[in-house]
Amino acid sequence: ERAAAFASLGATILASNAQVVDDSDVIVISVKPQIGKCTS
Repeated sequence: ERAAAFASLGATILASNAQVVDDSDVIVISVKPQIGKCTS
């Protein structure tokens, strides 16, 4: 299973995105350029 493979590398496996946000110090949010609205 993929989760076991990542856990064997030292990654922490969490059940939800909310848990990831709660356990994180920094959150990076990005948008693909083709999805963003052009303002020029």
